[in-house]
Amino acid sequence: MGTTASAAPQTASSSGSVSSSAAPLESIHGNGMADSRQSLSMSSFQTVNIHNNKAKSIITNKVAPVVITYNCRQEFQIHDDLHKTNYKVGRISDSMPEHYMVQGEFFMVQDVYSKADVLNTTGSYGAPNFRQVKGSYPLFGMGQPSLNGFKQVLQKLQSQGHEEVYFFCVREEPVVFLHQEDNFVPYTPRRRENLHENLHDLDKKETVEGLELTIRKELHDFAQLNENVFYVYNDIEHFKDEPQKMTITCEEDVRVTEEVYKRLLFTMPLYRYHRLPLPMEGAPLERDFDAFINILRESPNLSLRRDV
Repeated sequence: MGTTASAAPQTASSSGSVSSSAAPLESIHGNGMADSRQSLSMSSFQTVNIHNNKAKSIITNKVAPVVITYNCRQEFQIHDDLHKTNYKVGRISDSMPEHYMVQGEFFMVQDVYSKADVLNTTGSYGAPNFRQVKGSYPLFGMGQPSLNGFKQVLQKLQSQGHEEVYFFCVREEPVVFLHQEDNFVPYTPRRRENLHENLHDLDKKETVEGLELTIRKELHDFAQLNENVFYVYNDIEHFKDEPQKMTITCEEDVRVTEEVYKRLLFTMPLYRYHRLPLPMEGAPLERDFDAFINILRESPNLSLRRDV
């Protein structure tokens, strides 16, 4: 068993999104649609496959140029960098399929598996290993929940009379949430040498939030290059039926941590979310303490109240 990696350019499949530049529209298609099955070369220059007399307008902006057809029912985004990037591929073992690797070296693994929930609280509280500190202090800890699981956690806290909730995410490694049915489930990048261990001591030049955004774009690009499919791993104990195929049709199918936890601000005005990455091993750094103290100063209700 060994990981193989290749930097060779991959053949891409266009799904209505193709490369473009300042060149005019070419390559006529009678129905005004870009052929979603047409193979594109990453090294060659491509143009948008839209019938010239059906292209209503091209909206050019820094985010993503958009082509809208004449009947205003068909819309195409133009991605310039999708086919320029030299992505790497690899596999966990020779018996498994080769696929794209996040950041050129990581596999996406479901963040929490059943055996990790030693307190067996996922069903009752919505999160693995949900617990309260000793004493009467309303301080709780838990493992990584899904989107629906986190909603259940907040409902439990509210039912116990906790109206004002401050949530601290102390994960130092990136976490992204992938769309599964009516839920978003957390996945994290892992190294093949230890698929059970989260990443730590990452490059501090980029924030963990920025890295999550980068990974989300990678996953979307990988899926675009493979008929909207990306491979993830759920069972890293026995590797039964692994890897799993995950459908990603747009970037909205992948959410970063902040999007999952901050969305509840709209329905809970007394809820607050903070990302405070802490090292997995060793004591927090001085800047970590400073960041926590600053949050306390901005939130006086977190301080202990004393009768005067």
